[in-house]
Formats: sequence, C-alpha cells, structure tokens
Amino acid sequence: MEIKHMPRQRLAHIQELKNLYKSHIHAVSNCSMLHNTMIC
Repeated sequence: MEIKHMPRQRLAHIQELKNLYKSHIHAVSNCSMLHNTMIC
C-alpha cells in the first residue's frame, strides 16, 4: 500500500484505525490474562 499517494485525511483515518486496533488487541490480551482464555 502506497501511503505517500494518499490524501492527508485518509492517512489520518488509517492512523486512527491502527490506534483502535492496538487498543483492541491490548484489551483482548488483558482479558486473556485475566480469564486465562482466548475469548473474553
């Protein structure tokens, strides 16, 4: 994926999605540790 050809707004949106994804992964991993399972 060529990021440099994307409009700035689109790039910001992708960054936001990445941050949401990271937060989700973090929450799921915390959940996994607490409940000792892959599914929360």
